Amino acid sequence: MLPQVSVIIPAYNCTSSLGLQLRSLVRQESLIDFEIIICDNNSSDNLEEWLAEWRNDYSFIRYIDASQVPGAAYARNMGARHAKAHKLAFCDGDDVVSKNWVLAASEALEHSPVVTGSIHTVFEEEFTQLTTIQECDHLIQKEIKDLSNTDLVPVKKGSIAPVLLGGNFAITKEQYMALGGFDVSFSKGSEDNEFSYRIMKAGIKLQYCPAMGLLYRIRKPGFSLLKRSYQTGRTFADLCAKHNAWDEAVRLIQKSSQPHKTPGPAPPKTPADTNSTAA
Repeated sequence: MLPQVSVIIPAYNCTSSLGLQLRSLVRQESLIDFEIIICDNNSSDNLEEWLAEWRNDYSFIRYIDASQVPGAAYARNMGARHAKAHKLAFCDGDDVVSKNWVLAASEALEHSPVVTGSIHTVFEEEFTQLTTIQECDHLIQKEIKDLSNTDLVPVKKGSIAPVLLGGNFAITKEQYMALGGFDVSFSKGSEDNEFSYRIMKAGIKLQYCPAMGLLYRIRKPGFSLLKRSYQTGRTFADLCAKHNAWDEAVRLIQKSSQPHKTPGPAPPKTPADTNSTAA
């Protein structure tokens, strides 16, 4: 029998953290059938060998070689191509999903072709102290208040498109393929922003699913804040260039250059105001 959901994890040198994510997935409390696809993006930490024991214990864990092109975009596309299910759920190898994450993603896709989930950010130093799934569950339950909320809410527009979390979203395989998957040229980041922009332009409403909770690891950047800002700006410019979205860039520049205004106290009501309110 085919799985109902394919969980796709792009992996690059993450064996030190992937075990916790896999434990969070194999102990999902729902009875839904799903598979886990680990997409190896040219790791140098013997990922396939490390994963062998997991695959011996859990036959629904699969390994695929996704090393031909660097970047999470290509790895996710390869996972989607090999997926057996009609529903795709994406997470990363250094985070931890909630205990009903797969079920929440599957049910959400019954009402919307693409959904993104909720996160609680955890700095690397704190994350390394989380050694058991019980500790992760406690933190998720404590910090993400709407885990039991399965109602979908339209996602508000961010800098250029509704915010889609590349490491916490679900989409039907049909819709993913129709959109062409992620753009592999965005290998240095912002591939999720570019994907969300195409979702928006296709007239699809991205929905937020609070029940898809996840602990998101914040790592210390391997480069300076200046370089990170440059990289963010460069990938944003690449997005605008690809889609001729320079009007959006101009709008953001104008918005950021406007002086911040602190609202003053409201003027006292006059009798006329009171009368008009009563009417």
